Formats: sequence, C-alpha cells, structure tokens
Amino acid sequence: MIQTSNTALLIILGILICFLAFFSMAEAGILSVNRYRLKHLAKVSKGAKRVADLLDRPDRLFGVILMGNTFITISASSIGTLIGVDFFGEKMGVIVADVILTFILLIFAEVSPKTWATLYPEKAAFHHPGASEPAEKSLSAVFACSCRLLLGTSGKLRLG
Repeated sequence: MIQTSNTALLIILGILICFLAFFSMAEAGILSVNRYRLKHLAKVSKGAKRVADLLDRPDRLFGVILMGNTFITISASSIGTLIGVDFFGEKMGVIVADVILTFILLIFAEVSPKTWATLYPEKAAFHHPGASEPAEKSLSAVFACSCRLLLGTSGKLRLG
C-alpha cells in the first residue's frame, strides 16, 4: 500500500477546496450576471462572449459544474477522512473529519464564493472565462455520454 504523508494530503485537500470555490463562484457569477449588459458586452469583451456562449447551452453548463462539484466534493471527503482517521483513529476520525470538512466546505467553498459572485457577478463571470475550458471540455464529454445512457440514444427524455 502506498503511504502518503498528511502534509501532501492537506495540500491536495486545499487545492480541491480552491477548485470547488472556483466552480461555485463561476456558477453564481454566471447566473447573476445581467443578461442585457452581457449581450452588449459580448460584442467587445472576450470574457463576456464566452459567458454568453455558456449561457446558450445551460444543460452543458450545469452538467459540467455539477459533475465538477460532485467529483471534487467526494475527493475532498475521501482525503479528509484519511487525514481524520490518521489523527483521531478509525472511530472518531470519520466523524471529526465529516464535521470539520462540512464546515470548511460550506463556508470557504460554497457560501463565501457564491456571496462574492452575486455581489460582483461580472468580475466572477468574466475574469477568467477560459480557466474552466479544459474542465468544461473533458467533463462535458463525460456528461454527454451519461445523458445518452440515461435518456436513450435520441437524447430526449421519454415521460410516457
């Protein structure tokens, strides 16, 4: 079994929390931006054009954001549990890790970034529009395959 130091795990956990904050901020910023202003700015701003393109495909946008958030949250939870078990033992480590990680993720990766993004939606949405492009391309392919499997080959939901 490969033994990883707690320092390395804490660094990875910190990076995952930053990624989760980025996804949360992007989601709130994109959804909070004024659509009329966005339409005007898309003619002169590359970032605004990118956000407008993302909003043209909300299914893809939300699929990527939700897949990214879910993957990061599960990974952070697993790493947090490893650290908690190492520090507090098998019985208390899981509980302590869950409580601490829930608080940290809620405050630093969800509430704070989303609050900032709703207060300053253009800064949140336009600042680094290309930063999420690699994640969007890779996750959107996975999301599209998952949707095809769940909804059938036509890509349409059958309710009857």
